[in-house]
Amino acid sequence: MRGLGVASDERVVFLLYESREGEFRLASSRDGDKFEMFASKATLAKGTVKEALKKISAFRVARTKLGAYFATYLLRSGKNAGVYGATSKNFLSWKKTRKLSRLKGSSVVVSDYTWNGKYVAYFGDGVIRVATSKDLKSWAPFAKPMIGKRTKQFDHGAIHASGAFVIKEGILVFYYSRRKVRGTLRYAVGAALFDKEDPMKLLWRSALPLWEEGSEWSKKDVYPIGVVSLHGRPLFYWDVSGEIFSFSLTSFSRILTLDRKEHTPSVVRSHLNPILAPKGEHHWESRATFNPAALREGGKTHIIYRAIGNSDISVLGYAASTDGFTIDARHTEPAFVPLEHMDDPKFKLPKFVSPYMSGGGGYGGSEDPRLTKIGDRVYMTYVAYDGWSAPRVALTSIDVNDFLAHRWNWAKPVLISAPGVVNKNACILPEKVKGKYVIFHRVFPDILVDYVDDLEFDGKTKWLEGHYKIAPRDSFWDSRKLGAGATPIKTKKGWLMIYQGVDDRDAGRYKIGAMLLDLKDPKTVLARARMPVMEPEEWYENEGHKSGVVYPCGAAVVDHHLFVYYGGADTFVGVASAPLDVFLDKLMNSEEPQLHPATILS
Repeated sequence: MRGLGVASDERVVFLLYESREGEFRLASSRDGDKFEMFASKATLAKGTVKEALKKISAFRVARTKLGAYFATYLLRSGKNAGVYGATSKNFLSWKKTRKLSRLKGSSVVVSDYTWNGKYVAYFGDGVIRVATSKDLKSWAPFAKPMIGKRTKQFDHGAIHASGAFVIKEGILVFYYSRRKVRGTLRYAVGAALFDKEDPMKLLWRSALPLWEEGSEWSKKDVYPIGVVSLHGRPLFYWDVSGEIFSFSLTSFSRILTLDRKEHTPSVVRSHLNPILAPKGEHHWESRATFNPAALREGGKTHIIYRAIGNSDISVLGYAASTDGFTIDARHTEPAFVPLEHMDDPKFKLPKFVSPYMSGGGGYGGSEDPRLTKIGDRVYMTYVAYDGWSAPRVALTSIDVNDFLAHRWNWAKPVLISAPGVVNKNACILPEKVKGKYVIFHRVFPDILVDYVDDLEFDGKTKWLEGHYKIAPRDSFWDSRKLGAGATPIKTKKGWLMIYQGVDDRDAGRYKIGAMLLDLKDPKTVLARARMPVMEPEEWYENEGHKSGVVYPCGAAVVDHHLFVYYGGADTFVGVASAPLDVFLDKLMNSEEPQLHPATILS
């Protein structure tokens, strides 16, 4: 089948499509996902002459004030190619009008709206213009483009209209842009708001895409079918190699607030920062103290941080805080030292430049820990790096009582990621999901997710596999790569994951983001902050580093406040906080559209 267009009367969505038999058909749905056959045979004709359906695309439907429906569509080939119109009162029988010779490309008429007694259409094939008509047959276009391409933004490709709706704030026009990303063409959806009193006056335009196509469709034929309004929320439809998918946004008005910085969750740095700095008198942490894991237990926040000293080998130190900000205790000796061959650089000190990069410098060792308490044990994941081979994820654990008493009786570490693959940023969810442990890790450029039966890795035959992934967003601040930061925190609204991301356009700067994962299916992202919750700005986040780094490895909740612990410029430890409820409310406002497959029941 091939989707041709969608229409709606606000209560029901109608899907017009070409069947595998080449017939023009109509299906209907009350929820937007499950469609039932409405008619086995619809018609699109002038008299008795049927259109060649395979030549039709961009079938866009609007509701007129007379209670009828008017559609524009493209006839793509032949001597009669161009934009045509069609009218209907029941979505089933469409009467073709003459060719709309002054319109070009995908054209959308604004539903339930006239301006100075005329209908208004947004149209174009590359840029979007405005046209008006008294009778829906003869159109008068205005020369000035209303929505054009924007260099180095998500809509730098050709712009095409997808839908136009009147809301209380104005006329909201949806459009899509197709641009090349990593060698493949991908779609992104944007929106623009125009004045109801003057449909050529632009009031607002989205700075970021409402949705963008990911890499999962890179080998498929993707085509936008259209957008409708169902019970006051926009619903977008796509044809993907003959299958129909959709995604929705909460409301039309909410779209206008998505890019506002005041609606983005953020954390505020402590005035005590940096809360940990290198100590010259301690040979093992004389050069850098950074990338801290955090665990709240027994009324204290326990911090295990990466340290580099005179030997240039990364070891792990310990500090603690009662209030989350003030360091009450800091040990003079490491809490964990690499003793195994896999992460002890003394066995393989590089004589030449290593082919692998290990963030933070040094000759490797035990890097970037994360902590998770499950039952009576504290599990620690970290990066094991021998200074030459690909950095890998290692796992160890300790009895919680030993941990609290600072008896560092760590279990023998075991490698849990495959050899020859750079794998970092691993953390374990503190609860099982459907009887399985959930482990997040990163192989460039994605966060990978594994569900495993147990944590009994043998270091020889059983590895993390990365069955699922959370990918970078091509047009956002995390377009280059991302990695799990702190161990996710359970909230009523979902698992809160603080993560680090890098932008292709700003490749040297590490920033902090936030996403909310489904409690019952943590590979599913419910919401993801559209902008960073923190960027490197202070001296201790930039000193000695070309571009700046804030790198989160730990988070905790203290007195209903979220505390994020991070490494600054690969040298210091900082902390930033926010009221948890406020943070979550703003994060929920950054909705992540979820694709749903549509089914048609015959």
